[in-house]
Amino acid sequence: MDQNIDFFGSDQIRTPQYPEIHHPSQEIRDEVFQAKGDLMKSIQTFLEEFNYIPFGEKPKILLQAWYNFFAIQYAQPEDSNELFQKLLEDLQNINKELI
Repeated sequence: MDQNIDFFGSDQIRTPQYPEIHHPSQEIRDEVFQAKGDLMKSIQTFLEEFNYIPFGEKPKILLQAWYNFFAIQYAQPEDSNELFQKLLEDLQNINKELI
C-alpha cells in the first residue's frame, strides 16, 4: 500500500494564505485616542449633572454607569469596546428613566 497518498491532487506542500493585515497609521491612532478622550469628557459631564442626587438615593443605573465609566479608564484596550457598549446602554437607560 502506498504510504504517500496525495489527497489534494498535488504532491507539493502548500502554506496557508492569510489576508494581509494593515495597521492604522500613528495619525489615525492619535485621532482615535483624542476622540475617545473627548467622548469620555462628555460622558463625565453628563453623569456629573446627577451629582445633586444624594448617594444613598442614586438609582442603580447611575451607579452602574459610573462604574463602567471608571472601568473603561483602567481597562486594557482590547476590553474597552465591550465596556463602552455597556456604558452606552447605561446612558440610554438613564435617558429613559431620569430625564
